[in-house]
Amino acid sequence: MAVSNIGIQVFEQTVGTQFRESFQDKALYTKCFDFIPPSAFLCSLIHPPLHTPGLGLKISAQDLQVFQGLSKVPANIVQAIKAFKSRSDYANDVDHGDL
Repeated sequence: MAVSNIGIQVFEQTVGTQFRESFQDKALYTKCFDFIPPSAFLCSLIHPPLHTPGLGLKISAQDLQVFQGLSKVPANIVQAIKAFKSRSDYANDVDHGDL
């Protein structure tokens, strides 16, 4: 059984636990939607978000901690790759493969 991409509405963090709708065209207030692969849909919220029309979503403090932890992951991966590439045995290796 194949699973297709999942349609999502995109929100962006404003301050703390507050998120607002992201717009593709701010003049026309066209909301931003995107498709993500099922493998990217790995985390769900611990508590349901509070939706306030015109203000967006507010998530719990626990969910904010999860969000902040996941937001740091790409930077950690880049830092690890740079550290790995700076190792002397990597620099002296002739065949770097796919790296």
